[in-house]
Amino acid sequence: MVIEEKGMRNKKRWVILMAVFLWAFTAIVGIQEFVIVRGIVIRIYASFWGDHGLSGAGSLMGDSLSIFIIWILGIVWIGFVIGGTEFHYRNFGDPKSWMLFARTIAAEVSILVLALYI
Repeated sequence: MVIEEKGMRNKKRWVILMAVFLWAFTAIVGIQEFVIVRGIVIRIYASFWGDHGLSGAGSLMGDSLSIFIIWILGIVWIGFVIGGTEFHYRNFGDPKSWMLFARTIAAEVSILVLALYI
């Protein structure tokens, strides 16, 4: 009986460690994707509305758009990190928590794949 309890404690520790690792991994990848999403938005802007110059109104608008995108992504990232932490803390070990990890990783991978095509 004691051996089973010790095995369950070790299993719970590994599950906690895996959840913390996945949370940290998704948070770090989310920060890295700031640069990727910013690049995607700037490429789309430059393709359709840019004037192909290094100075002027088009360049100023591109710079402003870049700053705006980083602000928006930062706010969204903070919301997801804080909200995700709270959700995983309240639903630890529940399939809902693992599904949120799966959806988060799928969204991050889809952004990385999208960057290859745009």
